[in-house]
Amino acid sequence: MKLASGLDDLIEDGARAPSVWQHCARAMRRARTVLVRRKMWRFLGVASGPIAFALLTILVALLDGGHENYWEMSYSRPFFLAWIAGVAFWCIQSGLEYQRRTHEPTLALKYQEVFDSDEMRKVKRPEAARAIGEFRTGVLEFERAEDRRAMEDRVDDILDLFEDVGFLVAGGQISPEVAHHFFFHWLRGYWRSAERYIAEQRGLNPTQWEHVGRLVAITEEIEDWDVFEKTDASSNTNDDDEIREFLDEEIRLGSPRDTARNLPD
Repeated sequence: MKLASGLDDLIEDGARAPSVWQHCARAMRRARTVLVRRKMWRFLGVASGPIAFALLTILVALLDGGHENYWEMSYSRPFFLAWIAGVAFWCIQSGLEYQRRTHEPTLALKYQEVFDSDEMRKVKRPEAARAIGEFRTGVLEFERAEDRRAMEDRVDDILDLFEDVGFLVAGGQISPEVAHHFFFHWLRGYWRSAERYIAEQRGLNPTQWEHVGRLVAITEEIEDWDVFEKTDASSNTNDDDEIREFLDEEIRLGSPRDTARNLPD
């Protein structure tokens, strides 16, 4: 499924804050390039060992006796086998290190622990979902200062947590693959359901939650490599129904008293 209601709709619907929505759309279009670049730099980081080893052996041979000695050493069976074995060892080690860095969960687990804490599950996430539902149906309006403060009090903690995760992904401290594994369902759900509120807030403060949109885009790219090209039947699913289902799921995390209160129609 395409994120939100599609990139064209994303820009069109953002008439009140066009620069914000266009920035988000551009971030989504760049997601594949960013993902490939992150993988490339991660690979170069772990492959520097075998590359340095190969270059160092060549350099030592050249300094030891010139080109002729080097070629004589290269065609010497023991030297050649030792060189191949060394490069192979470093390549295997680099591959294992690449996998370790790609799936290193330590920091993500700390944020998951916060996201799944009792306070979050029983209070903050249900309240955030209810507030977003009220904002989407017009019960809360951004133009009213008291409503805006209510949204900030009930929703911003959730978005701030995803902003922190996005910041760490941008800095290479958490891999996009790990962020996708631990947070994608909720990240996309809150982004899609609160996209208008996010756009309104970023209209006032363009730097607010700047990493959230990028994190959504890059994890969506992992979810479906062809997300922007696919036009299969699944993309025709009613977006509002899925958003309402997501918000209902989050509200049901609260107490039994809260689960009896449905979102406003």
